[in-house]
Amino acid sequence: MTDILQWQYSQKLISAKEAVKKVKSGDHIFYGEFALFPETLDEELAKRINELDDLVLTGVSYTKPPKVVLADPERKHITMRDYHFGKVARYLHDD
Repeated sequence: MTDILQWQYSQKLISAKEAVKKVKSGDHIFYGEFALFPETLDEELAKRINELDDLVLTGVSYTKPPKVVLADPERKHITMRDYHFGKVARYLHDD
């Protein structure tokens, strides 16, 4: 990465705690699959779930239940979508 690109990247980089402050009710969030799962962001968003409404979380083949979904067991604040409807999504669907 060139120096200017590295500098631009560093200017935009924020913590997961700061990032979830930007999430608003009604937002659609996409989690990457497998190794791209946003562990820290998921933990921080789970702490805020009761402040938000009508969130839609979308992903592909979740490898584990997102903490933000587990933090809202009655699904009053979040809807989870899985484009693959894998094992984790089926488990949460039946829960």
